[in-house]
Amino acid sequence: MTLQGPIHKDALTVVGIETRTTNSDESRGETARIPGLWQRFFQENIRNTIPNQVQPGSILAVYTDYESDEHGPYTLLIGCEVSSLGDLPEGLSARVLPESGYMIYTTRTGPVASVIGQAWREIWQLGPEQLGGRRRYSADFELYDERSSDPQQTTVDIYLSIT
Repeated sequence: MTLQGPIHKDALTVVGIETRTTNSDESRGETARIPGLWQRFFQENIRNTIPNQVQPGSILAVYTDYESDEHGPYTLLIGCEVSSLGDLPEGLSARVLPESGYMIYTTRTGPVASVIGQAWREIWQLGPEQLGGRRRYSADFELYDERSSDPQQTTVDIYLSIT
């Protein structure tokens, strides 16, 4: 893993599909919702239904609406950054991520499920001194770009909002 930043990002708008979950639920196969959300995103070709994409080909997985921290409920939205909402297709949700400072955690390269799981386990161990500030728990996101086109050889940037 590498950690870069902090960097500043202006507010951004993301459109996609979402679910509400907890890390505790995600740790058990029978209650995990995130794998099914990803499956639906690809099976229903959601990316191609999202208008006004800023970076066609890139996918964002946004963690937001945190009740507290990594121990409480949160919303995961899988979608794309858009330049405007315009006509939001039925069944899609939108979130505006606030302007924020971010640290960027770059994962190792490998199978997507193990890479992402390992990354978050490492992130949860990082303190404010390593992150360059405290986590805001407002909106964090994973950026899936050309480096993640092969699900067996994926590298992902995880943007962690900090104060």
